[in-house]
Parts: sequence; structure tokens; C-alpha cells
Amino acid sequence: MTNTSAVDPVLAQRCKRADSINLENLNKILSDNKDTLFGREHGLADIKSADEYRRRVCIYEYGGLEHYIRRMRNGEDNILTSYNVVSYCMSSGTTGDVKYIPVTDETLIRHTGCYENYKNSVLRVPGTKRLMVNSFRTDLEKPIEQELLFTEIYYRHLYENGYINTDEYIGGKTVMFITENENVMFAKLWEALLNENVISIESVFLYEHLVLLSMLESSWETITGSIRSRSFPDDIQLSQRIKDYLLSLPVDEQRLRYVESECKKGFDNIVGRLWKKMKLMSGISNRSYLTEEEALKRYAPDIPRHFMIYGSSECHIAAPVRLNEYGYVLFPQLAFFEFLPIGAKDDETVLPHEVKVGELYEPIFTNFTGLYRYRLRDVVRITGFVDKSPVMEFVRRLGQAINIAGEKFDQTQLENGVYKLKENGIHIENYCFGACMETMPGKYAAAVQLSSDSRKITDNELARLLDEKLMQVNNDYKDLRGLGEIDMPFVIQLDKAKYADFTERMGLSHKNGHNKAKHIYYGEVILEKWH
Repeated sequence: MTNTSAVDPVLAQRCKRADSINLENLNKILSDNKDTLFGREHGLADIKSADEYRRRVCIYEYGGLEHYIRRMRNGEDNILTSYNVVSYCMSSGTTGDVKYIPVTDETLIRHTGCYENYKNSVLRVPGTKRLMVNSFRTDLEKPIEQELLFTEIYYRHLYENGYINTDEYIGGKTVMFITENENVMFAKLWEALLNENVISIESVFLYEHLVLLSMLESSWETITGSIRSRSFPDDIQLSQRIKDYLLSLPVDEQRLRYVESECKKGFDNIVGRLWKKMKLMSGISNRSYLTEEEALKRYAPDIPRHFMIYGSSECHIAAPVRLNEYGYVLFPQLAFFEFLPIGAKDDETVLPHEVKVGELYEPIFTNFTGLYRYRLRDVVRITGFVDKSPVMEFVRRLGQAINIAGEKFDQTQLENGVYKLKENGIHIENYCFGACMETMPGKYAAAVQLSSDSRKITDNELARLLDEKLMQVNNDYKDLRGLGEIDMPFVIQLDKAKYADFTERMGLSHKNGHNKAKHIYYGEVILEKWH
């Protein structure tokens, strides 16, 4: 399939003057925040250039700003930012420690349309419906809650400002915004199966498409049976409001029989067979999720992927340049951006237009929420430019690795090792690694859930193959295995239900947030508990 541009015209225009917009952002932040506590402590009023700013203000991580944020959450104004704080975004990131990120009016205004402009331009087709996998836990009838996920704050902002029309989506406002933990995927599949005109599947993380389609594969008979009987299984938690909504939908018996006949044929290309107008699948992804991408291809091999954004709760950094590709172009309007070359000192950052293609950098940003010279500890590779705005690809996270004897596996290496198993007919849908030091030498433990299209294999054979693949992607691991300083991996295969139980026991579940796959367990691995 030919890749097509995913850069909307508004972003394209900003890229033409990205260098000047970047400096305009800095000047505005310094001017607007010079009288805050942080501004007075750091002399922001006296800073006249980007070079001076970089000399006067150090690079921060969340811990360095946490005491300021704590005071803000306790009700003090003008601490980090002069802008109106509308809520605090809860973010656990990859490490699991809860962070509270201020979200301001200025931030929301600048984010408006960042990853909706492109989708709106291609998906607003009369007579079609968009399927948003996520629902956003916020009560539209009340003032915004203090602590939400950024996407919950963002989509509420879009709705309240008329930027999205909930009637375009499966479930409409009733199912898009909820206040309780409910089985909304069941509700969304109920309506989506009845509608042949679904044009997109959208989510925060593309992995959530896999969760939705796995539920369809395992529960389609339950869902279609519920539609026909106009009743709900006892184990499906739905509010009366959503039940009433679902029961109000007309049922086309011919459509229902078609859905059942297609599901009986199997689930290869089920998306294209059930929804022939499907045009796009959208959600955050990168090369760290190749395993999930491969599993998703079975359900939808030919539907274009829109990888939505690269960034975090602290700041959305870049948008995809083309469909089906992991290259992202910097959003000029969202922050003052710097890039720190990997291995360089903190005072050696360069501006976005100064980065070099092919080189590795750590993005640093000063944004409109009160985060100054903030680091995510991400590593990106610069792959090109759109006019004056750099294009980057996520490579790995700094300092987030598991290690036994100095080999230091990061998530991308583990992902590449698991992905290579497909060469042997092994297709893995979910997995998690941990380092086990119960006995010497230490070993890696891996809990895996195979896809339904994977060939069958014993745990011992899978451990042998995984060991082989890990040696291919990490030479230090290969050397240490040869020296006998690391033992053969321990592998346990779990079905879908048992894998869900495993993630719950290990504190890796997604009950209070979106489904972002967590592939590394950083705690102490006890094999008895790993089962």
C-alpha cells in the first residue's frame, strides 16, 4: 500500500516557520511567567535569549518540580505558571510512579486539533460512524475534575468547544463520556456490529484496537446473542443509561446474520469483512510495540495506520508524517523545544533547526503548563525535516532497562527479540519480562500470551528459541550466556484470562488508565508468583 501524507495543512504551514515559532514560544513563556515563584527565583524577567535561558535554567525531571506542583495542588497560585490551571493530569509513565502534571487553558488551546485535524479531514463522511475504543471518564454536567488523564481533559475540551461532534461516533456522547468503570467495549461492539458503515477505529494507544478485536473474537457469540435477546450477561457491567441506549438501537436481522456468518469463518481480515468502508485505524504506537502491531495485522492487514502522536502526558511533541510510518514531525506551537545530543552535557542542547539527520537526541521542552527545560528521558533519531521542523523516530527510553550481569536490555531490544520469534511461526500477542535472581546465575523470566494463529510450542522449546533471539539482538547477553553468567530464560505461556490475571497480580493492569502495554516488570521476580 502506498503511504500518504498525514500532515494536515495547518501543521504544514507552521513547519515553514518552525524556527521562529520556537523562539516566540520561549519569549511568551518568559514574559508571561516572570512574576511566578519559579520566574522570580530564576530571574526569567532578565533573560533575553535562548542561549541565556539555557545557561540560567537547568534541565528538570518531574522530581525537581514536584514541590512546586504540590503547592499548586494545595491551592497556591503563580507558582510555576501564571496561566489558569484547569486540572492536573495523572500520569504513571513507564515506571509506574504517579505524577501530577498541570494542564492550563493555554495548553489546551495550543493542543486543539493537534491529532484531530488530519482525522477530521478524512473521516467526516456523511452516513458513516467512527469507532472510538476509549471512553473518557468525566462528568460533563459538572466542573472539570482535578485529576484526570490528559486525554480525558483534552477530549472534554474538544467537545465543549465544538471541535468534535459526538454524533459522528459509535455510542455518541452517551458512551464517549462516562463516570463509572463500565464494560464500554461490549457496548461499542454491540452498536458497531449493527452498523456496516463504520469508517474508522480510533483509540489513544493502538494496542487498544487489539484489546477490542480480541474481545470480538472471544465474545462475538455472546454479543450477537445479547443483541438478539435484548438482554445483558450478568458479568457485563453497564449502567442503566447505556443499557437503555443500546436497547433503543434498531436491529437489522439481515446484518446480524451477516456478522455471525463472517465471524464463523474466522478472524483473519475481520475488520475489512465486517466494515467494508473502513478507512483508517488510529492510535499511538512505535517500534516498541511491533509485537502488538503484528497481532493486529491478522484482524486488519490492509487498513492504513495513523500513529497519531509522539509524546507524553507532559507534552505532545510530534505528529506522524505519513500513514503506516513511525516518523513524527515536531509540533512547533506546543513548546519551546531543545534537543540534547546523546552523551553530551546538559548545557550542550541545540535548537530544533540545528539537529542533524541520523543523530540521536533527547527532546527537552519548556511548555505552557509550567514545565521548564523538562526531560522525558526519551531517545529519538532524527530522520529528516518538514521544511524547518525536524522529523524524528522514537528509539528507546533512557535508564529503563532490566539487567542481570551488565547486558542491560531495554524495551526496544526485548521487543525486537520477541518479534523475531515470528520467523519460527511463533506469534505473541502479549508478553512481560522480568529479571530473576532467585538462583545463580540469574535468568530472565517471560510470561507470554500466544496469538490464536501461532503454532503450538512447549515452554521449554519457546525458552530455547527466545534465548536464541535475545542473543541476536544483544551481543552482551550473548557473551554472558556463553560465559555461563546468565542462565537459560524461564518462560511460561498463559491464555488470555490468565495473562490478564498475571498483569493484575504484578500491578501492570490498566484499570485506571488507557491500555498501554507494559513489557517490563521492574520488581523482584519470584518464579512461584510468576505462574
